[in-house]
Amino acid sequence: MNHIFDGNSGLYVPNNLSKDILSAFSGTGYGSGNAGYDNSMLDWNPLSTNADSDIVMNHEVLRQRSRDLSMNESLANGALKKIVSNVVGGGLRLNSQINHKYLGMKRKQAEKIEAQIEFEFSLWADRAYNCDSAGTLNFNDMQRLVLLSVLMSGDVFVFLPSFKRTNSIYDLKLKIVESDRIQDPPVKDMTKNILGGVEIDKKTGLPTHYHVVNQLPNAINFAQMQPTEWQTIPIRGEKSGRLNVIHLFTVERPEQRRGIPLLSPVIKLFKQLSRYSEAEIMAAVVSGMLSVFIESENPAQLPFTDWPKDPREKIKYDNVSMTPGMILALKRGDKVNVANPGRPNPNYEGFINTILRQIGVSLEIPFEVLLGHFQSSYSASRAAILAAWQVFDARRKWLVEHFCQPVYEEWLTEAVLKGRVNLPGFLNDPAIKAAWCRADFYGPAMPQIDPGKEVAAAKARFDGGFSTMTYETAQLTGQNFDETHKINRREVKQLDKARRSTKPVYKGAMESKGKTIAE
Repeated sequence: MNHIFDGNSGLYVPNNLSKDILSAFSGTGYGSGNAGYDNSMLDWNPLSTNADSDIVMNHEVLRQRSRDLSMNESLANGALKKIVSNVVGGGLRLNSQINHKYLGMKRKQAEKIEAQIEFEFSLWADRAYNCDSAGTLNFNDMQRLVLLSVLMSGDVFVFLPSFKRTNSIYDLKLKIVESDRIQDPPVKDMTKNILGGVEIDKKTGLPTHYHVVNQLPNAINFAQMQPTEWQTIPIRGEKSGRLNVIHLFTVERPEQRRGIPLLSPVIKLFKQLSRYSEAEIMAAVVSGMLSVFIESENPAQLPFTDWPKDPREKIKYDNVSMTPGMILALKRGDKVNVANPGRPNPNYEGFINTILRQIGVSLEIPFEVLLGHFQSSYSASRAAILAAWQVFDARRKWLVEHFCQPVYEEWLTEAVLKGRVNLPGFLNDPAIKAAWCRADFYGPAMPQIDPGKEVAAAKARFDGGFSTMTYETAQLTGQNFDETHKINRREVKQLDKARRSTKPVYKGAMESKGKTIAE
């Protein structure tokens, strides 16, 4: 007999009990409403346990369905890629922000070191050969891939091997591994807490090791036949403390060890929407074909079921198909019925948009941004963009904190060890190391409907002391203020020099020192 858990009594009760008996378990407060068992709630008996049971045990199904939607359903694919494009764009660029006050340095001295660090980092990050173990992706490409993998599959793992490569200054390499390869070994040590391929410390809950399979059971490897083997990799080196693996996923539950795809709450909606769209498209295609059915008093003599033996008679039936301008003589008693599906459906767009609005709520993307459909007023469109950008900005900060910054710190440690940059005290004191490692990563700016109004608002915030020029530059253009300021000063000097020249560069009249210089 199946049982359900009653929150008020704390008991498991048979689910076939009458509603009167179940109602007796309901008390006051939530028990008389959302936790009660009236006629509308009698058949609603969900069961949720811990994060491992709810997530890890269902992770494989959610991952496969999410991937299928991403690969074969245009709206789901577009939603995921829209998030990635707005969060990462062409890539998040390093902006070193040394805590010079803590280090007792002058700002100008810190700027020189920051410029050197950024240059050295570009030597490693801008070339796939230098930073990717497979030599395929540069650091910007990796940012896009890891974020898309987290959204689509729930989580992704980044290994940080170190090995020498010809003509590569730095040994640090990144290897992105899909979540499928992190699995429980076939024979688990029952004295250890291993589930979903993640081993955690029993006392603290800290992840300590990941169990990685070299190939997936269902994968077809045409290049190399090899036995399936598991490897246990510690998250950090036991002696050096060096980071070996980065596990990227969004935490939604306490004690959660694996992630869930972003589309998980709307997988069914997306699938049903896809089926409905396909049915409507097919109905419209059939309607465009103007399907014709021949009704006969003697079905046995229909041309499709009983062909005449005389070839001359057969010719009369060979052309039973619709062609432009065709005239077809039917047999006595035959009738023509035209199938008219009534497509396109005039309610199709309204229904689809309603479902997409529900999906947008779950994905935290307003309907207008999800479809790129802006036909409302300026204020409404801007509000939609702002709402979406808050989500994009939060995801960008998450990506920087959990991926870009840890990778940057591991790279900078190698740069110090190799003597490429001189950062006193970096290896001796964690606080000093944190001061040297302080950085920001800037990316694409928020879309602007009316750039003039946006610039005026940014200037007003800066003039009023409510914001900084660094922040406003990043928000308006996605650029680094320090870089743009240096370039602006150089361009202003060049322009002023050209305007003062006796040989004008620009056409038309110009003023220089109060005098008009003609062309």
